[in-house]
Amino acid sequence: MARGAALMLLALAILGGLFWLYLAKIIMIRDLKEEIVALEVRKTKLLSRAEELAYLLAHAEDREMIELQAREKLLYGYPGEVLVLLKE
Repeated sequence: MARGAALMLLALAILGGLFWLYLAKIIMIRDLKEEIVALEVRKTKLLSRAEELAYLLAHAEDREMIELQAREKLLYGYPGEVLVLLKE
């Protein structure tokens, strides 16, 4: 009878260990899926930024683009022009 109880305890220990391993794998899979989603969002943002930069590079020599960038990013204006800054 003691032998049967020992075998039962051994079987329960093995099943418990397998349960914890399985649970750990499920949690790891869930975390990896969340990471994939986050990376896909980041990829979309980076591709959008790359397109924007490619457009700016293609028009880098365009006088109108240079003027627009100087006005927006550097807050330049023509002599005698009054700049009005609005806080967002």
